[in-house]
Amino acid sequence: MATQDAEVYCSFCNEGFVSSNAMGTHLMICGNKTDQCPKCRRFIRRAIFAYHYENDCANPDAPTEDNETNKKTQKLDTPPVIIKCEFCNRNYNRNERTLHK
Repeated sequence: MATQDAEVYCSFCNEGFVSSNAMGTHLMICGNKTDQCPKCRRFIRRAIFAYHYENDCANPDAPTEDNETNKKTQKLDTPPVIIKCEFCNRNYNRNERTLHK
């Protein structure tokens, strides 16, 4: 549905616009619409559809194992907060001290 006097076209739906400024809002909305992948039958955002299709149905929007591993590692590397009990002078981490009271 491109117009006769269009200078730029949406890379997702090929709709024509007179300028790139006129296409700005449309591009955001159109890129977030989904189309069904003929290989895996999932609905994929148009903005990543070409990557998804060309890379054997990879989903760059999904978290990767590396990201999840890094999050877990960061949590493990953080030392617990130690607090000394004012009554018995024993050290407890913050969660245990609440139970200790």
